[in-house]
Amino acid sequence: LSVFLENFFVRQGERAFREGEKEREYLYKKLTSLRASVSSRLQKTAGTDLSQAQLHDLATHVRTGKLLGKRKATWDQAIVAFEQALLLDPNHFEALTEMAIILSSRGSVSEAKELFSRALLVATTAEEKASVNQQLSLLP
Repeated sequence: LSVFLENFFVRQGERAFREGEKEREYLYKKLTSLRASVSSRLQKTAGTDLSQAQLHDLATHVRTGKLLGKRKATWDQAIVAFEQALLLDPNHFEALTEMAIILSSRGSVSEAKELFSRALLVATTAEEKASVNQQLSLLP
């Protein structure tokens, strides 16, 4: 995975060089931020000691939860999917925040606050922290 990411960053840099200075500067900032985020996520994932199959299951549960969470009629199923993801990785930022959003929409404010608080503790970027703080500020 790290070789793939390194090649990706090299290709993006070459593209930016071809497209001019302004685009190069923009992409450099974006890629620097992305690289830090990816590196942080890889370190967190490495610390979970999950097998490749478990990592795949984790990603599947999160994707399923996000899809089911788009419709009020399937919120219960989305929560089950996020719970399955959190069983594999209790500190999965996306699962925590997405489940908290659904719970707050259902009126389970105290549960949502708890999940947002956990997400705030595992947030790795300023953007993630700002997003969680914004969601918390909307809760009564």
